[in-house]
Amino acid sequence: MMRGAGGWVILVLICTAAAFGQGRSAGMHGAYVTLATGAEAPYYNPANLAFTRGRQTTLSLLGVSGWVADNAFGLEEYRRYNGAYLDQAAKEEILAAVAGEGLLARAGVTARPFSIAVGPAALSWQTRAVSRLSLAEELFHLLLEGNEVDKTYDFTPAAGRAMLLSDLAFSWGYSPPFTLRGIHSISLGINARYIIGSFYGQVERMQARALTGATLARAEGEATLRTAQGGRGWGLDLGMTAVVNPHLRFGLFSENLASGMSWNRESERIQADFTLHATNIDRILEEDLDLEEVVMHSDTTLAIPAFSLRLPRRLHFSGSYLQKRWSLSAEWSGGETGGGDWGGAEVALGGEFSPWRFLWLRGGAGHAEDLGWSSSLGFGLQMLGGRWDFAWQGVGSLHPGRVRGGLVATSLFLIL
Repeated sequence: MMRGAGGWVILVLICTAAAFGQGRSAGMHGAYVTLATGAEAPYYNPANLAFTRGRQTTLSLLGVSGWVADNAFGLEEYRRYNGAYLDQAAKEEILAAVAGEGLLARAGVTARPFSIAVGPAALSWQTRAVSRLSLAEELFHLLLEGNEVDKTYDFTPAAGRAMLLSDLAFSWGYSPPFTLRGIHSISLGINARYIIGSFYGQVERMQARALTGATLARAEGEATLRTAQGGRGWGLDLGMTAVVNPHLRFGLFSENLASGMSWNRESERIQADFTLHATNIDRILEEDLDLEEVVMHSDTTLAIPAFSLRLPRRLHFSGSYLQKRWSLSAEWSGGETGGGDWGGAEVALGGEFSPWRFLWLRGGAGHAEDLGWSSSLGFGLQMLGGRWDFAWQGVGSLHPGRVRGGLVATSLFLIL
């Protein structure tokens, strides 16, 4: 019988998320490359800094975002199985959810303490912690169905990676004095980022095998991890926005078009392995032996030279249609493995409408390659030279009860 215990706490953490970040962007499901202006522009498209009039100053404060999501289990599964016996049909349903790829999970936190823009220039700071984890399908077979006699279990692949990075970015937007035929104006932008790495960890190799018989058990496994406690790096982002007319515009934003990270502080490789030789199970039970008495294990930590990595590239293409009281925006993004919050290629559509001058209502929907469909709702209050935004987003399904992740977003934007 399954009850609300520690295992389900972990499942809830995997399946749901609460996040605080840029409220307007989240309310429009992230379709924001052509709409982010002023102090928000460095995070989405620095080319939009060129739209700032004169030396107008804008400030974005205290943005924090966090997410946890997976490809297999969500809120609906938690409600269905928590406190219930798992019959064979339920077990088969769970195993079907992880068939092929196993369990893939992503988690992260992004803190944006401040961003200030003066005219076409901006200075911004953000800290990001990101991680990815994969567990083999075979592990779930063993946990749910128990061991089978004379069957060898292989828990490969199992992998993971985590990073903690902070970067200070100087951004600039520029609109050249010439235009193309049919285009009202073109703007270009760049983010030049200095990156400080606080932690890096990667499972380079992890394997485990087990065989159980009627009276004997045998198992072996090994893992190799690479870690570092600090590093330095740089990154360049480029953006472009084309304004066709006062209502229609298109944008292109390339994250990490060029980058480099050198992890050179306390770089180590950790190697661990264990072996359980063919051992009589009855003897273990009768003599009440500890694992230390029957399992041979060792671990070694070696100092390694500094190593370099490139941050994953990601490309965003967006188009939007703006009116005085409403706007629509669509965006496609994709790139290398490990980029983006949810992973894989993503498509998003968002819109906003202002029934009164002080209130904006927002909504959107999208599809991510790794997590499927999702939707968003939000609102903004605009007064006294500032804007406060709030939004909710359910990830993994358009149905609120079947989400495999969630996002709550809030942000404050000021015009000084």
